[in-house]
Amino acid sequence: GVGFFNGVQYLIPSPGTAAPQNTWMQTEAIDFSGNAHAEISFNQRYRKFNTDSTYVEFSGDGGTNWTTIRVNINVGTSGLQENATMVFPVGNATAGVFRFRWQDTSSATATGSGYGWAIDDVSIKTLSDFDLARVDSDYSVVGYQYSRVPTAQVAPMDFWSLVKNQGSTTLTGVKLALDVNGTLGTVESSALSLASIAADTLKASYNLPATVGNYSIAQRLLLDQADDNLANNTLPSYEVEVTDYIYSIDKGTTYTEYPLTSLSVGGVPVVIDGVGMSFDTYADQVLYGIDFRLFAGTTLG
Repeated sequence: GVGFFNGVQYLIPSPGTAAPQNTWMQTEAIDFSGNAHAEISFNQRYRKFNTDSTYVEFSGDGGTNWTTIRVNINVGTSGLQENATMVFPVGNATAGVFRFRWQDTSSATATGSGYGWAIDDVSIKTLSDFDLARVDSDYSVVGYQYSRVPTAQVAPMDFWSLVKNQGSTTLTGVKLALDVNGTLGTVESSALSLASIAADTLKASYNLPATVGNYSIAQRLLLDQADDNLANNTLPSYEVEVTDYIYSIDKGTTYTEYPLTSLSVGGVPVVIDGVGMSFDTYADQVLYGIDFRLFAGTTLG
């Protein structure tokens, strides 16, 4: 079955009948002895309406105090259906309780309270011993990504990966490794330790050689322990070609319309207010021509 908060009867109430709503459904008491954290996951369907909000909460003392995580903050009126997962501190509670809470604080009779919230497939489990997860990653050459670089303009390629320890035990020897053209561990970041639920950023820099050729750069996460879940630490690979004279920022793909927001600096998207791209120049070099594409629908003349 599915659990749901039915807010439709409060959606368009008769004049004077709308009232603030604050309702929840919760689990039976669960023994978390010997566990500092627990993971809860669930499938949900939710559509926001005006001021209603949704929360997942945990109490280890019979409901006197609650740890609260608000969910669906950025969901609009078009709604969503998705799986959600989050980790709560449970503090070795012997009678811990999770609950889902739907709330609307508005008493405006003209608008009502909201549509409601449906929840299914709830899973609650303790953490694996060793679970390193990749949260985010990227690479750049002074802020920009290139697919082809002339020999005169080669520069270090800086890679970074935000990782998190989603297990219950401290991880040691956590590193980011770069494998270039199949050579394992061409470059490795400094090693660090990650306590349970802690996150940190790994950084590694590869000095692209000034030798014409193709360079395939694969990334791997390393740690001293055997990871219990390899599925969540997969990292993307990158291809770059060192050429005699060609400098490209098309990422190796022919775009009908190159997205102006696809560039980033330190993982933060860069919005370019103009036409064209920026290229890092590390040495004097004669420019003989520029190939470019016009946006779809551009009027010539």
